[in-house]
Amino acid sequence: MAPIIKASTLVIYFSYCVALVLAVPQSNQSSVRIEVRIAEEKPAEGLTEAIAKNTGERVYLHTDVIITNKDMVEARAVVGADKDKRLDADLSRIFNQEVHVIKPDSNKEGHVSESYNIEVVLTKDGAEKLSKATGKYLGKLIVILIDGKVIDAARVRSRLNGKTVRIMDFTKEEAERIVRGINRQ
Repeated sequence: MAPIIKASTLVIYFSYCVALVLAVPQSNQSSVRIEVRIAEEKPAEGLTEAIAKNTGERVYLHTDVIITNKDMVEARAVVGADKDKRLDADLSRIFNQEVHVIKPDSNKEGHVSESYNIEVVLTKDGAEKLSKATGKYLGKLIVILIDGKVIDAARVRSRLNGKTVRIMDFTKEEAERIVRGINRQ
């Protein structure tokens, strides 16, 4: 009779362990890795080739990362806004701080009619890093990588001094997944 008790005890214990493992959220399942880097248009030693999702063009990534998830306070998905010249000023007024919109240089194929944007609020340190890098690399490409893939490449046209950045043109599902991943860190 004792071996049966031990076997059933072992089964119960094993079931308990499996339940505990399944109950623990897997951090790599829900998180989203975001990086902002400088890129070049031509290959050079030490640069990594990638394809920009928004333009389909090849870009060559520098290894130095300007901003990561650690530099982000929070994110939220919003329905796409008009892309006119007043957008930066309007958003800055709404958030009572300077806001810059990161836009691709050209239209992407298959643009969805109702796009969603991701607003990311940076830490003070993150905003300072972005300001310093965009001041240093005027005219260069700045790229946003999500989970290791370049989703946006835009030319640095001016120093960015705000704490809020908007990444544009996602489907609703993409935007919500990315926002959840950023906010779970």
